[in-house]
Amino acid sequence: MARGNQYLVYSDIYALDKIVQNSGIMFGRNLLIDTLREIFARDREYKFVRDEFGFPKTPDHKGLDANAGLADDATTRLFIGSSYRYDVSYLPGITVRQTSTSYKPISFNSNIWDLEYEFRKTVDGYGTVTYSRVPVSYNYAGAWEQTFEVKVTSKSLDDTINIVDVIMVSLQNTYRNILTNNGLFIKHVRASGEGTETIGSNDPLYVMTVTLETYSEWRRSIPVSNVIERITACFDFDITESDPPANSLVAKVDLT
Repeated sequence: MARGNQYLVYSDIYALDKIVQNSGIMFGRNLLIDTLREIFARDREYKFVRDEFGFPKTPDHKGLDANAGLADDATTRLFIGSSYRYDVSYLPGITVRQTSTSYKPISFNSNIWDLEYEFRKTVDGYGTVTYSRVPVSYNYAGAWEQTFEVKVTSKSLDDTINIVDVIMVSLQNTYRNILTNNGLFIKHVRASGEGTETIGSNDPLYVMTVTLETYSEWRRSIPVSNVIERITACFDFDITESDPPANSLVAKVDLT
């Protein structure tokens, strides 16, 4: 899970508006699902197995041994995803849903005056080399506080509790830094009490819910488009500590 342009949204708006990061609802949910799949792919008892398309491998179990999936990849022994139709059709199952999101500003003006610089090399006709610090983009930033619900359902109370225990310690500790590095910070983890559901039969389904309170960010980077705008930004932001001489930083911005 590499950190980069953090959004998985089928829209052109992010590219058009120069939004380079938005660890929002879609990205946060998919990141949690992928992380849980990585966690349980290493397990033996509650082993997660992908099919050739990357989805949970849930074949027809007619003729399969009761221990299928323990020592082979014949089937997944745990469903992990967000599709509601699998909530009770394949068990044990873990489904991830977003339940709330609220905007949390990191500044009054979304860091509107945050200007990113880079060093430009210029060489004059006499061979004099000058490195100029020039603005390259205007940056804006903000944050989200989100709540995700991880629902665990199985036909065994012990299985449900065991899976919840693994989820809580993994997301709170062993995979915490991985999630943070990918743009989703886990603030708080809590689990509900044991519950039961009965759908379509008299056999109870044992359910527990892990609630994750998270923090994520968005960032917009608008390139400084031309030389005049860069020179203006230099004066506006006063990037020199003293009055510049005639051959100053401002005068030697890269004009190419």
